[in-house]
Amino acid sequence: MNREILAHYGVLARGVDHDRFHQGQRGPRWRLRYGIGQDELVVLFCARLVWEKGLRTLVAGLGRLQEIGPPHRVMVVGDGDQKRWMERQLPEATFTGYLTGDDLARAYANADLFLYPSTTDTFGNVTLEAMASHLPVVGAYAPGTRTLVEPEESGVLVEPDDPEALAQAAALVLEDAAYRKQLAIGAGRRAKEFRWPEILGGFISEVDEIVGGGALAQNSKP
Repeated sequence: MNREILAHYGVLARGVDHDRFHQGQRGPRWRLRYGIGQDELVVLFCARLVWEKGLRTLVAGLGRLQEIGPPHRVMVVGDGDQKRWMERQLPEATFTGYLTGDDLARAYANADLFLYPSTTDTFGNVTLEAMASHLPVVGAYAPGTRTLVEPEESGVLVEPDDPEALAQAAALVLEDAAYRKQLAIGAGRRAKEFRWPEILGGFISEVDEIVGGGALAQNSKP
């Protein structure tokens, strides 16, 4: 039984691939590919483009951020039924479509803020991938995000379905480079708690304790 199946059934905690998602994926070639200047601030949203991901809140929040925040570029990674709607609402944004592998990792690493208003995630894989890439998170105080983001340490949490609060928090992070760096470091530190080797080791220890021996842990050693 592999780790994805175990995680699906709640036996194994979720994790993130730190060999792929890390700040070392940042580089000028990726930004050049999308016509983004090296000094431009990038606000990233990554998810399936469906209503339950908080798209209305996102669009309204980004509109307000355009009014109150510093100059920035919006990048949307993902695909879905509401993509055309979002393209109409955000004509200045860059839409990459669905990305995987290193392309996805580079999108995270080359952004400066991860904006995530979704309230329906049970865990938040995209949030964890962003944090592993040392990307500060501004998101809704909802189950999938609040279990990962430590307020004022690795990101900022706001009331769900509140575009104004989302925009104000995002503006604060974008305007203050020192604060943004502090949150980025905190995000990377927090994401390290979800490395697969530690998760798998903890799982084996817990199961071994439940069965009441030491055999499982001993037999799992190379």
